[in-house]
Amino acid sequence: MLQRSKASKPVAVDSSEDRQRPVGHAVEGFDPVATDHILACLGFIAAQAGLPFSPGAANNNLPLVDGRLTPELVGRAAGNLGMEAQVFERRPSEVPALVAPFIVLFDRGDACVVTDISPIGKFARVVFPAVSEKPRRVRLKKLDKQASNYVIYVSAVADQSSDHAGTEKPARHWLLSPLLKFWPVGIQVALAALVINILGLALPLFIMNVYDRVIQTQSMPTLWALTAGVAIAIVFDFVLKLMRGLLLDGAGKRVDLGVNASLFEQAMSARMSARTAPSGVLANQIKDFESAREFLTSSLLVGVIDVAFIGIFLAVLWLVAGSLALIPLVAVPVVLAVTLLMQIPLSRSIKQTHGLMQNRHGMLVEALSGVEAVKAAGGEGYLQGKWEQATAASVRASATTRLWASIALNFTGLVQQGVSVAIIVWGVFLIGAGELTIGGLIAANILAGRILAPLANIAMSLTRSEFAFASLR
Repeated sequence: MLQRSKASKPVAVDSSEDRQRPVGHAVEGFDPVATDHILACLGFIAAQAGLPFSPGAANNNLPLVDGRLTPELVGRAAGNLGMEAQVFERRPSEVPALVAPFIVLFDRGDACVVTDISPIGKFARVVFPAVSEKPRRVRLKKLDKQASNYVIYVSAVADQSSDHAGTEKPARHWLLSPLLKFWPVGIQVALAALVINILGLALPLFIMNVYDRVIQTQSMPTLWALTAGVAIAIVFDFVLKLMRGLLLDGAGKRVDLGVNASLFEQAMSARMSARTAPSGVLANQIKDFESAREFLTSSLLVGVIDVAFIGIFLAVLWLVAGSLALIPLVAVPVVLAVTLLMQIPLSRSIKQTHGLMQNRHGMLVEALSGVEAVKAAGGEGYLQGKWEQATAASVRASATTRLWASIALNFTGLVQQGVSVAIIVWGVFLIGAGELTIGGLIAANILAGRILAPLANIAMSLTRSEFAFASLR
């Protein structure tokens, strides 16, 4: 966190790793009164790179603080100029010479551009563009003492034509670009899911061993050892699920900031001739985009990961109960096939429902925004009739959508119950033939439930995906 030091000393940092990590959205404690220095530094670097610069282009569609650029907005301002910028927590002397030019922030709110660092790394050539573009030669140690612990790396975007720089930003998807920034979180969530699914094997194996070994031999030490092991597994499972939820929530919160800012920026920047839909329909589309973001950042990721681990449970079930694993092995593709087939009529129904709901919402917004004109023209009755017709059509379409969605969900539940009954019946014959124990049968039934549980989530996720993709279209 960038703070004002009483003795104008750099902020203390615990480790070099912390000093080199990128700073998030907020750099707190920075005096916004003097942040025009940052804008001047961006303009100086843009001129050095041969890119056109104007304050209006840099600050376009940015939520300025007191009309001035702040460090947390510098990346977006640089993007408006055809450049890339990112704030790092690092002292000027720790920045490699090849990175120059870069911006150095000061505790008192000033900023300068380091244009060059001497080969021996003792001196730097700096410019204060807000004051003068005349370069100065200073010692890096002196610069470290007076500067804060924050620098801004700035570079021109690759393949950026000088004819378009500053007037046309690089193409960037409003949803995928913020999502791709958090791919490390996806890897962490996947690793957590792997461990969670492995720990999920503890309970059925515990029950199997208790029935087959502890009860028959009355071995209390074995019982307490197994109990301690499964208790540890349950605690770790709880902690990992909590951590996975926190990771997804944290990433989703930051994606929300980027997505909502991008959506509003695009809505405000769109040309009037390109707006074919009424304002109410556009507002409803922006609201629906949030459901698409939520689905892609949480439901889809967790659902895909859980389905990927079905093979682990099938392999363990085969080791525990042998041929009983064939029952869920056949049930899984059947459920997936029926669920996918249900998506065909469901997709058509959702498209129709989504369009009708958008039109109804647009009608409501337009009517409320122009209620005085409607009353003056005596058009309440006409709008009331249109509203009731739109409501009736959307209700009929929603009923059809719920029907197809319930068929997919209820079929999955039907298969789950059928698999459980089939395993018990087949298991009785295997026990009679001496090929399976009672504990193995109970463990097999639990494992089969774990195998089919993600399929119910997949059915719900596919239904939600249709709504999400309808919003994206």
